Amino acid sequence: MKTTKQLSKTTLITLFLSISAMATAIIAVYGYRQTWWNHLDAFSIFAYATYLAIFTLVLFFIGLRKIKNGKKGMLFNLLSLVFSLPIIFATFMFQYTASAYPRINDISTDTANPPSFWDMPNAFEYPSANAKIQEEFYPYIKPLVLDSTVEEVFNKVLKIIEKNKWELIAEDIEEGQIEAIALSFAFQFKDEIAISLKEKDGKVIVNIRSRSRLGKIDRGANAKRIKKILEELEK
Repeated sequence: MKTTKQLSKTTLITLFLSISAMATAIIAVYGYRQTWWNHLDAFSIFAYATYLAIFTLVLFFIGLRKIKNGKKGMLFNLLSLVFSLPIIFATFMFQYTASAYPRINDISTDTANPPSFWDMPNAFEYPSANAKIQEEFYPYIKPLVLDSTVEEVFNKVLKIIEKNKWELIAEDIEEGQIEAIALSFAFQFKDEIAISLKEKDGKVIVNIRSRSRLGKIDRGANAKRIKKILEELEK
């Protein structure tokens, strides 16, 4: 109780708001994972967390001039930053990536004959309009030709899926087709992955398609995932 009296009201309010901001952000994420609300509601709740975090940051700078108990006050103010800055940074990156990457959510190494999804719900066809956009923003997303066998590459792909802790949905070595689901870090949005392996002239042609099940933009996530898989297979 003695420590509480020594702290300024601004410091206490700043700490309380920062904790409230973090709690609100956690509720937004956890509630979506538990299907309590849809992604739009989750974003709205997270937005309130961001407003609280920004207000906390403003009070932090105000509180720097009103610290009455030296190191203790500074410690509590710095603690408020620990709770608020990650929320502000996450919101900034969320908005930045939305404008920095093309507004598409379906990427394929082969835009003419993209791999199809066999075991995914609502398996949409690859949008032909994405091909030109892909070529401009992701020119490195191309089919991979490996001097190997379908069986070897197939097993390597399964190891990559296991390593990244993606959910394996389907595998058919005779058809050379593998499907999996990757989850985003926080909200665990589902991205669908289809990998096709075709043997030609003693080599294996690898084609990968990755699309976001939710939303119209992917903030570059699918292209990064495909690039990661291709690089792992090339090793």
